[in-house]
Amino acid sequence: MGFTVRTTSGFFVCGISYAFFWWGLFAIYCIGYQLNKVRVYYVRKQRLAGNDSKVLIDLPGSKFFNQFDHVVRVPFITEMIPLKHVIGITVFILINAVFIIFAPFALNPGMGFVINAITTMDRRAAFVGMVNWGFVFFLAQRNSILTRMSGLTVEELLPFHRIIARIGLAEFIPHYVWRIWRGYEKNMIVKDALFLDQEQTSGAIAMFGFLIMFATSLEYIRRNYFEIFYYCHVIFMLVGVCFACWHEPTCFAFFIPALILWFADRVIRSYSSWCLKTTSARVDQVVSNTSTQEGIVRVLFSNKNMNTFKPGQYVFVSIARTGRKLWKYANWHPYTISEVFRVNNHTDSYIDERMIDSATNTIKDGKTERIENVSPDSFLDIDSLSDTNSLRRRANPLPSDKSVTTVGTFHIKALGNKTRDLVKRSAANEQLRVIVDGPYGPCLDYQDFQVLALFSTGIGITPSLAIIKDVLQRRCNGVRTVAVEHIYLTWAIKSTVEIPPFMDMFVYWTELVKNSTQSIYFTANIYVTREHEGPNIFEDLVGFNVIYGQRPKVNIEMDKIKTVNANRRVWAHACGSALFTKTVINEAVCRHFHVHNETFEF
Repeated sequence: MGFTVRTTSGFFVCGISYAFFWWGLFAIYCIGYQLNKVRVYYVRKQRLAGNDSKVLIDLPGSKFFNQFDHVVRVPFITEMIPLKHVIGITVFILINAVFIIFAPFALNPGMGFVINAITTMDRRAAFVGMVNWGFVFFLAQRNSILTRMSGLTVEELLPFHRIIARIGLAEFIPHYVWRIWRGYEKNMIVKDALFLDQEQTSGAIAMFGFLIMFATSLEYIRRNYFEIFYYCHVIFMLVGVCFACWHEPTCFAFFIPALILWFADRVIRSYSSWCLKTTSARVDQVVSNTSTQEGIVRVLFSNKNMNTFKPGQYVFVSIARTGRKLWKYANWHPYTISEVFRVNNHTDSYIDERMIDSATNTIKDGKTERIENVSPDSFLDIDSLSDTNSLRRRANPLPSDKSVTTVGTFHIKALGNKTRDLVKRSAANEQLRVIVDGPYGPCLDYQDFQVLALFSTGIGITPSLAIIKDVLQRRCNGVRTVAVEHIYLTWAIKSTVEIPPFMDMFVYWTELVKNSTQSIYFTANIYVTREHEGPNIFEDLVGFNVIYGQRPKVNIEMDKIKTVNANRRVWAHACGSALFTKTVINEAVCRHFHVHNETFEF
């Protein structure tokens, strides 16, 4: 059975011209992004040469365009989307319509410009929709050169993955409906509507494959029955693509390149998570689960990939009881890394002796003793190191150092059935297997701003923890490329029981500020919303304040920051509930702050 790819048909020309148009615009965007990276590099190089007064300035017109970062709610679609994305999607839909109706924009000799017959519009729309579905593959890849070229990360692209997929489906619907009617109309037999011949049958199977994939991608199923969503998404996507290419062989030209890169991404992800194994994983309950307070679990792990970690990045994690069947590991969730420790295993200090060289010694009465048959990466199993205090105060050598072991940690709050079950199992000391894929996410440019304003609620403080530690450590060590001079943290929590898991880190920060070789000012306001009074927990920590019985007034906090830092560039960060994050973003935009938010909408 032979297949013919008809590259001269008007339908193919419509689709391929549409594809080249968008890839061309994307290439221009990437060039602009890379040129801006060169500008940032030039400023950092000047600071490295000793010119501390040299700081990055906004590009002309940036304040005008930043206004479109204001976020709004779109009913039944999303709780939070920037105005610039609403405008962009609207323009995207209009351009789709233009290509469907007018492409290839050629004048016929003696006839002028001729619009195609209405009876061909369903296939023209299907070809444009097919190109959009080709884009969708790229927008869901974690390991892609496109993200490095453009600076756009997977969590930023995934909302467009869903939106463009829906637009593509809408463009396929006329083709589905029209061809079903034509199949029935030919012999007036109901079965022929779907199964008239090979072409009609393969098209019907492809249609059902795509429709099932879309139906199981609805938010309710995705959030409550993730395994069903995951397997249906992969299986029926392959079914739909295979039968679509059988139905119309020209589909090969659009689907196969995207499918090859998708498969390569899956191979890289599988190798990263299953072959580069996570070692020494330790799961501890740090806050108990009660009727009024969700429990919190802390996970410490060692993974070679964490050598490339940048603050603000996250990992995808699958946690299941040891010995569970393979399909139980399909439930992957993103968690922001709250802290990393790059530990040198070849130092001689007393504390360093507690981190066992090659993990083959143990400590007894202040001395080390040799033990046999211990995993090279099992140091996290030592009870005396369960407190990250001993890890945190070790030297932090460069990640390229071969003698370095990188330890990461993230925190999970019991907000759903899976996480509540995890808290119970960790409290019962059950054997759990942790598989990590990542890190992924942005390389945030906060170091080029003079002021950081970080706003968090609950467990949403985790990205702020990594950012603050990174800035304080580098300022303390005299790294000139870090321009930050003021850090403001606003954290809202339900109860003071959420503070102890991070208390030692707060103490560590005050030590860094006190001993920093470069000037750095740090202020933290902790709002305890469900307790009306209590002790001054931070009495001995300079810069820390606790406020009981109130919620943070974001506008007032930002007004204070803007007043004190009138002539400085401010970088704001938000992580919390959708309403809180939306408020922070819009208040920051009003004050011309640069703002980044972390909201997972997988």
